[in-house]
Amino acid sequence: MPILLTNSPDGQDLITLDRALMDPTLSALNTSNSSALPPLITAASRAIERACKRIFAAQDYTLFLSAGPRPCDWIALPNFPVLSISRLATKPEAAIAIVNTDAADNQRATVATTATGLLLTLVSSGTPSVVNVDYASYPTLTALAGAVSAIGSGWSASATAAYANFPSVDLRPLQGAVPALNTPAFLEIFTEELPAWAGVQSVWDWAAGASIGRGWQLDADAGLLVGRFADPVAGPVSLRCDYRAGFETIPEDIQQAATRLAALIQEDEQRDSTVMMQTVGPYTQKYFPLASKLLTNPAVMELIAPYIDHAKTLGRVWP
Repeated sequence: MPILLTNSPDGQDLITLDRALMDPTLSALNTSNSSALPPLITAASRAIERACKRIFAAQDYTLFLSAGPRPCDWIALPNFPVLSISRLATKPEAAIAIVNTDAADNQRATVATTATGLLLTLVSSGTPSVVNVDYASYPTLTALAGAVSAIGSGWSASATAAYANFPSVDLRPLQGAVPALNTPAFLEIFTEELPAWAGVQSVWDWAAGASIGRGWQLDADAGLLVGRFADPVAGPVSLRCDYRAGFETIPEDIQQAATRLAALIQEDEQRDSTVMMQTVGPYTQKYFPLASKLLTNPAVMELIAPYIDHAKTLGRVWP
C-alpha cells in the first residue's frame, strides 16, 4: 500500500513566547537578547517533532494512495489524532486533456500539477519557458481549459464533458511532468465519494458472508481507516483522503518539554564547549551534544515518550 503525501507542512512552534518566559533561563535570555528567543523556541519545537515523528499542531492534509479491492482494508493515516475527514474519494478518471501541437517550434512540452495550479513548460531551441495557471483564478475545469488554450504557443486543452464543472483544485498532483508535445497529457480527478459506514451492519452481510459495499470507518485516536475502498480493478493511485489531524491545543506536557528543551539548548550554548567533563569533589558532570540531551534528559524524555510514534520506525503499514 504505497503512500504519497501530497502536502507535508512544517510544524508550528509548540509554545508561545509567554509560555517560554515561565522558564527562568528563557526569561533571562529574553531580557538580554530578545531576538534570540523565537529561533530557540522553533529549534526546540522541531527537535521534539522529529523525535516524536509527528506534527502536533492541527493542520489539514491531503493524502493520495493505493487501496486494494479487498473486502476489508486498513489505512494508517500518517498524521493523528484525526480531528475530521472532509473527503474520501475514489474512482480516478481523466478529466482534462492538455496538449501542445507546435512541434515545429518546440522540442519539448510538459504539464505538471502543483498544490495551487498547472505548470506548463516549453523548450524551444534549447530555451525553456514556463507558464503557471492558478486554480484560484480558474476554479472549474472548463475555465482552466480555456485559460490554457488562451496561452497560445501551441497550447490547447479540453475538459471532459462529464466533469467540466468539477473544481480545478481536485486534479490529482503528479509526481513529475507529463509529456504533452503532440500527445495529450490526461489529468485525473477522483469522481466517487465514499460514504462512512454507520455500523457493523453496513460492513458485512452476515447472511451472505460477504461485504456489502464500499465505505469506511475511523479510529480517530490511532489514525486508522478501515473499509472497503476500491473495485477489483483499481489504478496505482486509487484513493484520495482529505483530513485534519493533530491537536488544536498543544498538550501541556509537550509544551513543558519544548520549554525545557529550549532552556537546555540555551544553557548548552552558554558553557565552554571545549569542556566535556567537570569534577567537583566526588561529583562528576559530563556534557553531551544536544541530540543526546533530547534523548536522555529526563526533563524532556519522560514528557515526550507517550507521544513518540514508534510505528513509523517499524513501517506504519498494515497488510
